[in-house]
Amino acid sequence: MKPLNPTEYTTILEKGRDINVSRNVFVSKKHLSRWQELQTTHQTNFYRASIFRMVYNLGGISEQRDSQIHSITKPGVQIIYRFNGGGDTYIESILFGDQFQPESIQQNPNIYEVICSMNEEGKPEWNTKDSPTARLMLSHKWDGLHGSHRIAIGGKYENKESAGSTLIEHIKNAYAIQDKMSDIPDNFYTLAWLNGEFHKPNSIKLVLDAIITIAAQGESVDWLIQGNACETFANVMQALSKHPRLQAEKTSPHPMDGNSLESNLKKQRVFFSNPRGKGVREEELEALCNASGLTYHGTRINAYDWRNEDALRAVGHNISVSVVKIAGSGIVTFTGAQYLEPLYEMAKSPMTNPDIMLGLGVASAVLLKDFVIKYGGYGRNIPKAWKATAGQDHLQW
Repeated sequence: MKPLNPTEYTTILEKGRDINVSRNVFVSKKHLSRWQELQTTHQTNFYRASIFRMVYNLGGISEQRDSQIHSITKPGVQIIYRFNGGGDTYIESILFGDQFQPESIQQNPNIYEVICSMNEEGKPEWNTKDSPTARLMLSHKWDGLHGSHRIAIGGKYENKESAGSTLIEHIKNAYAIQDKMSDIPDNFYTLAWLNGEFHKPNSIKLVLDAIITIAAQGESVDWLIQGNACETFANVMQALSKHPRLQAEKTSPHPMDGNSLESNLKKQRVFFSNPRGKGVREEELEALCNASGLTYHGTRINAYDWRNEDALRAVGHNISVSVVKIAGSGIVTFTGAQYLEPLYEMAKSPMTNPDIMLGLGVASAVLLKDFVIKYGGYGRNIPKAWKATAGQDHLQW
């Protein structure tokens, strides 16, 4: 390995410039032009924004000090770097090219386009592209020049193809879009596919980069966030609310112009469909939208999905019963109580709030005869709750 010669490098990030930069970052003078290109294009190009953030993050690995060569390889880019004895980062190269690809990127978390086409019967089909898009096509608007682009983030779908074909119904219902305005050949929406990685920092960065890129261009976008992705988006909004520029604008005594970050963020509307996870009650999501500058458009709650905290509370406020062990075949037949005990265990597993647990009296064991008579509607709907909570029904609108 060639000895490190500091004179061959230029400083691009200085330690202490903000709380996230804990070491100096240098780049080889041979690759300085590529860093400069990233600096001038990352605010308006989503792909470049993700690479820019990769480089920026190299200033935050404070505990690593070995002198070995390291590399980061993402679709279309490879960054090679090492550290000196003092812990500073020296980037040897920033390389672009199609040769830098994992063996399979088909389901990798990334930004994809979902395109409408007509099948042989003349019915619309929405298919997700195999490869991620290089940039957000924000100029594509469904309802004319002054409309909005649509972006969806799905929950626990089996794959991005299943997510792409299903989330279109969420989008149309959330924003009251008629079929004739959406089901048009070559029309498309953007899918931010997380592949189940809802809590990973890279997933949060993926979405946060997209929001900032959109705001930098001053474009209007309608977001549709479904299921477990609502928790990811909640974390994104928390990070966005702490953005230095947004905080400065909110506390400034001077009125902001029409191109401020705060005014541009308001052009992004957000709708949450069947939220799951921590911190995703309807009132919490609306408050986070307000704090982050995004425009809250609404929340749809599946009353039968007991993984949703609002749904659980609604059950608890309407029903309070004594819980007994399963007994009595007649009750089992009438209520579908064979689902109750496993449903209770599954629904309660991520929940710790005692007030929420009150709502699970209906799902903890068998229902007494007088309860079944009095609350027969809930008894008959237990199978629906099972399908929504333990099955796949929560993925549908």
